[in-house]
Amino acid sequence: MARHGWWLAFAFAACSADGTPAQEVTRAPDRAQDLVSRVERITRTRVDHSYEIHRAGELTCQACSTLACVGREGRPRLMPETLWAR
Repeated sequence: MARHGWWLAFAFAACSADGTPAQEVTRAPDRAQDLVSRVERITRTRVDHSYEIHRAGELTCQACSTLACVGREGRPRLMPETLWAR
């Protein structure tokens, strides 16, 4: 990606555990296999993801993030056609 002059950078991320803001959360670590991630939306400039962590069948944490396609100067740009076309 970088050699072609574009990157996917985090433009937004949020996390909540039981409705508590992330900076106040102190919980036991979860295992990677407890993570469910989904691509919620793809546009020509961004990819929105959602995440859930479950322990013993109980939802313990939810999160979301947006990756934005940016050029060398750090400004948003269109994703290359090779990435966009599936």
